[in-house]
Amino acid sequence: MEFNEGITGLNACNGAELNFIWVELTNRCNLQCSHCYAKSGPHEPVTYGLTESDWLRILADARELGCQSVQFIGGEPTLHSSLPVLIKEASRLGYTFIEVFTNGTRISDSFLAICKTYNVQVATSLYSDKFDAHDAITRVAGSHRRTVNGLKQAAQFGIPIRVGVIEMAGNASCGEIVAQYARGLGAREVHIDQVRGVGRGEDYVHEGSPYRQLCGACGNGRRERRRWRARTCRS
Repeated sequence: MEFNEGITGLNACNGAELNFIWVELTNRCNLQCSHCYAKSGPHEPVTYGLTESDWLRILADARELGCQSVQFIGGEPTLHSSLPVLIKEASRLGYTFIEVFTNGTRISDSFLAICKTYNVQVATSLYSDKFDAHDAITRVAGSHRRTVNGLKQAAQFGIPIRVGVIEMAGNASCGEIVAQYARGLGAREVHIDQVRGVGRGEDYVHEGSPYRQLCGACGNGRRERRRWRARTCRS
């Protein structure tokens, strides 16, 4: 698929309604989580070639097709310098749901001010109420403290917070405890899930296909830009 076909060309392939897009800005991350589906880390590239103009066009194309919800993800999306510009543009285009899925370690007052101005929600993952267990999963010392502080900051700004608790070796059966802890930090919505056996998550799957855990329907009505990006830049 050529880039100039855009989302319109992709959407026309199956005629499905487009109501949600994940915008995977970067595969670089300051953490190295043991279960990361994208194998993100500090040595991954910030970009695979898409420019700020390309991302702006993707947002516009999706909105023209009726999409109203966008989530900026990574890697760690706050490592991409264009994130504030893209948030503002998503708001201008009329997206009714805008969310940034961040690891929470880089949350700043300036970032939260943008979220407040443009009605952006924040989502993150929290693996334990204990710093050592959380840091063992992220493989970066001090990450628990920074994520917790980030969640507290977001709550003080009145930003809606959503937290995912992923259970795995190292925090097994602790989901409810961590969920309660997250709510105490200001999370309005908490979900408990399991590791998906893709990327580094394959290490947690010991038999059968790693994809057996996937429901097979999570992509309905959605477009995930990372796969398109990879095809675009390698064609």
